[in-house]
Amino acid sequence: MRDRTAGRTPKLKGASGIRNRSRNPLPLPAAALLAGLMALALSGCAGTPAAPAGDEFFAPGLAGSGRAGYLGPRGTYSQEACHALFRKEERCAPYPGVREAAEALLRGEVSYAVIPAENTLGGPTSYVTLLMNTPDIAIAGAAELPITQHLLTLPGTSLSAVKRVYSHKQGLVQSESWLKQHLPEAELTEVASTAAGAEKILKNHEKDSAAIASAGAAAVYGLRIAAAGIQGNDRNKTRFYALTRKTGVTPPETPAKAPGDGKAELRHFFTGSGNIRDLPALMSAMRESGLTLIAFYQEPLKTDLGSYRFFMECSGPFRSYQRLAEQSPVPLSYLGSFDPAALRRSSPDTAPL
Repeated sequence: MRDRTAGRTPKLKGASGIRNRSRNPLPLPAAALLAGLMALALSGCAGTPAAPAGDEFFAPGLAGSGRAGYLGPRGTYSQEACHALFRKEERCAPYPGVREAAEALLRGEVSYAVIPAENTLGGPTSYVTLLMNTPDIAIAGAAELPITQHLLTLPGTSLSAVKRVYSHKQGLVQSESWLKQHLPEAELTEVASTAAGAEKILKNHEKDSAAIASAGAAAVYGLRIAAAGIQGNDRNKTRFYALTRKTGVTPPETPAKAPGDGKAELRHFFTGSGNIRDLPALMSAMRESGLTLIAFYQEPLKTDLGSYRFFMECSGPFRSYQRLAEQSPVPLSYLGSFDPAALRRSSPDTAPL
């Protein structure tokens, strides 16, 4: 498969966030991000791409010197996920938005991009469309992080003085119940990341503003935690994926090229398209193949009612994925596999999947 984007300078249009004056946070649009990434990625996708050499793609792939882009600035949960996956701060590079981190990956500026995929309270993020619509992106690793949201203010700012609250849309959604109870009149303003709100308060010395962000952001920007643990669920977590660029990723031709001679428990990622009526047969084929479903995301194809493009993450031996690929009622597009046990060995103090 030929990379038709070689030599091009990636450019994406659209704002990284929107301002929301209502008390009900609204999701950020993903259309601009998706359109730009599709322009950067491969088009056509016809034919069978070549398999990676040896076990290259099945290893965690996160060791070494390659840098990873994440949603900045310093103090975001994405930075925490990047550190959890890559272990060294110098390997983690902040970008103004997930869009910019993905752009950097696609043009070869970084080797990985860490994106938030799903949260316990906020559900799937708009960025999962990258996984379903960008043929040049594959997955090298994943991590789940506990998310504890705090209300941050400048020292001396009382809760009654807060007139506006900054956060990423996920931070606002996750803290919606607390905000309605304690700050019902506050203006809610979405920003590019949770830490961006904290940075803004410090930079502009906003005594009547607060940010919903992490304890790490409070430490970075010298803010105080005015209210701790304001998320709506103590079991709140976010799943992050470490994306990498592969101009052609296919499963190894034989199980011998996969870890554990095809018997190790791996995480597999793939996409597909079909009608909603195909899902029962697909789930049955997955169960018969010995795979366990971990995550499932979908979006409409916008062609016919009931037609969807979907992304799936499964757990099981590579042999099981091979059986599913043969029995699936819809064609599957492979995005890669990794060994979570190997990832844990390489990052013993983190919370990877």
